[in-house]
Amino acid sequence: MAFNKTGIAVDTRILSDREARDLTQPRSNPPPNPEVGDMWEGMVWDGGAWVTLESWQARQARGG
Repeated sequence: MAFNKTGIAVDTRILSDREARDLTQPRSNPPPNPEVGDMWEGMVWDGGAWVTLESWQARQARGG
């Protein structure tokens, strides 16, 4: 689950199976302060969660 701090509240969203990746294999730790569009182990930071490259590209094609 991804967390976004908005003022004094926390906004959460649950990733769909299509956006998520298999976490059964050990991975390195993600960068501590990613910028939107940063890549890490084949995933892209969308501002709230690490999503697959395909999901990121589809979201960019939709304009958001």
